[in-house]
Amino acid sequence: MKNKLLSALVMVALLAAESHATILATATNGNPFSVTDGFVHNIPLFADGTNFLTFRTTRVNQKVIIQYNAECSVAGQDDSTWLDIDIVVDGVAAPPSNGDNAFCTSLAGHAGSRWVSAITSAVMVVPSPGSHLLQVRGSFGFGHHNAGDFWWVDDSSTEVFN
Repeated sequence: MKNKLLSALVMVALLAAESHATILATATNGNPFSVTDGFVHNIPLFADGTNFLTFRTTRVNQKVIIQYNAECSVAGQDDSTWLDIDIVVDGVAAPPSNGDNAFCTSLAGHAGSRWVSAITSAVMVVPSPGSHLLQVRGSFGFGHHNAGDFWWVDDSSTEVFN
């Protein structure tokens, strides 16, 4: 019985040690960033306006988890205008951010009145070890943009874990 209990405790300790996440990089930005056009924009990740973050991997096919969090608002003439966020590593959008996910949405007739703190996460297998470039890109979902529409993000944080 003691051997089984000891074995169980060792397994729990090993599993806990293996599940420990390592922070590879972080960024914060307390400055607002707003867009009124229908183009894709690299969102500043740092207060100085830098719109990229670098991180290093040490293994082939290393899995990373990326989180982007920001205060967000969209003003649109309808209820179907939204901010689409893509988390991009070395030019490749990480799933599931590479789809049509809405980070935040508009509320018709109430320009800029819907404020949320939103977060999106992506999981990506980075094929080669070394230094990598992370960007967060924002655009109106499906290019849905009318005159007077805008999206806005503020008070953001970005984290990369493995």
